[in-house]
Amino acid sequence: MLDLFHTLGTSVTVIGLGLLVVAWWPRASTLWGVVGSIGMISLTAYTIHIVVRTYYNASGDYGVEVFLVHLAAMFVVALPLWWLGRRGPLEAFVSRTCKGITELATKH
Repeated sequence: MLDLFHTLGTSVTVIGLGLLVVAWWPRASTLWGVVGSIGMISLTAYTIHIVVRTYYNASGDYGVEVFLVHLAAMFVVALPLWWLGRRGPLEAFVSRTCKGITELATKH
């Protein structure tokens, strides 16, 4: 249970510090946009991560090199979408599906 509070507290602290940096240093908003671009594809990024780990049967601890390769791959996918102002492909699919279901549900 304490791990949950630690994780929650750390997350809130990082978000708060990010907001303070952008407020104090407006040019940092571009940097945060680049870093935050992966957040625009969170479902896609997580799915790619799981598929790659499953494909290579990567279980357990792996080195910094593998982490950096995963991170680079996420930026390769995320940055063009961020520059275009678009969502990740899975995020767009889920959004369209939910809108379609909502339209069907509200017609009846």
